Amino acid sequence: ASDYYTVDWRFGTMEDLKELAQLCQERNIKLILDLVINHTSTQHPWFQSFKEARIAGDTEDPYYDFYSCATTAERIGGVTYQKIANVDCWYECNFSPEMPELNFDNEAVRQAVLEVAKHYLDMGIDGFRFDAVKYVYYGDAERSVDFWKWYMDELKKIDPDIYCVGECWSGESEI
Repeated sequence: ASDYYTVDWRFGTMEDLKELAQLCQERNIKLILDLVINHTSTQHPWFQSFKEARIAGDTEDPYYDFYSCATTAERIGGVTYQKIANVDCWYECNFSPEMPELNFDNEAVRQAVLEVAKHYLDMGIDGFRFDAVKYVYYGDAERSVDFWKWYMDELKKIDPDIYCVGECWSGESEI
């Protein structure tokens, strides 16, 4: 995602989505959107601000800790990182260097992804299919589950009838 508040041009416009949501409601059809919140594009303004803050060493910038990252010494084996040029900062990017992982230990990140979902629920969307749910905290299923419990509790405060499904390619015990 390079912008959570626009529709991919190949699928139409935001006005098209609003019309679709209205038509679905009129026909008692539930509309579910695919929502990827564990990572964004490197083109997303959040990431651009994160990168600028890291390069400047501006720890007061609200985006400084928006993405999961480590110094050279802090990197964890099995996690994929990409280095930001000219600074000892490696951002986590387990799927692609163009898909940095958000830092869900940061309350501002949690609120930002909650606002994204709220935006679409307010528009009349009935629920979401969440991508790669086990990777919110890469390699830590318990923390990922805790996040999703929190997130779903918050979403149900907005819409008690929300329908969500999470994509989890894994063994039965983890699913």
